[in-house]
Amino acid sequence: MFLIAGLTTRNRTVDEGTFFCPNDGGERRYRHVAARRWLTLFFLPLIPLGTQGEWVQCQSCGAMYDPDVVRRDPSGLPQ
Repeated sequence: MFLIAGLTTRNRTVDEGTFFCPNDGGERRYRHVAARRWLTLFFLPLIPLGTQGEWVQCQSCGAMYDPDVVRRDPSGLPQ
């Protein structure tokens, strides 16, 4: 019998919205992404093995940031 097993990472969108992009300097759309590693059998993900990380990606410039960037105040004043 021939088995094809392996590992893959799959990304999923957790949230979308607008934020102040530090790279562009303005309000831009973002996508909050979470990555998870999976054990595969015949290229089908079967068993989740843990998270690989989370990030926020600006839809305008493509820059990636830590997820807490969406809660930051662009004026720099304490909230």
